[in-house]
Amino acid sequence: MSGRPYLPRPAEFKVKFGVGRHQLRLRDGAGVLFRYTDEEGDWYFLTQRSGHCTYPHTWAYPGGLVDPGEEPLLSAIRELDEETGVRASQLKGAQIVAVVEQVSESRTYSTFLVQLEEDFEAPLDGSHSYEVQDAAWFHEESIEEMRTGELHPKFMELWDRIHNAPEEATA
Repeated sequence: MSGRPYLPRPAEFKVKFGVGRHQLRLRDGAGVLFRYTDEEGDWYFLTQRSGHCTYPHTWAYPGGLVDPGEEPLLSAIRELDEETGVRASQLKGAQIVAVVEQVSESRTYSTFLVQLEEDFEAPLDGSHSYEVQDAAWFHEESIEEMRTGELHPKFMELWDRIHNAPEEATA
């Protein structure tokens, strides 16, 4: 062993230079949580992670890493397409009602809460992503019941903030 600390591959991090020192910074992330409302209440679109991922078989919303030079919202929409095959053109009456940011010293993860006029179906046929094994719409009460292990831990951390986010459109 060389005595040097292990560093991840270059694609896994970006370096932020500070005054007189170097600071390791992970790539930022972004995700999108879709909601539509009907006479039964609010419904949220979640994807189930495959067995190839960390926290396998847990449910969360589509998202991932922001590519260099990419805006977080465009990254979230790209991840939706990559993970589920759903394209932005399929989203009826999409309106961003909140942006929730989880900020740490090493990264920022932006979650966009998007209200839709109607739901959509994800054409999961196995050709879109090895990360996602299923996708479905869940009533908000069902999500509350899933807290005991079926939800991805990071989604559980943000659920209260996302679910109770103020209804303000952002520019």
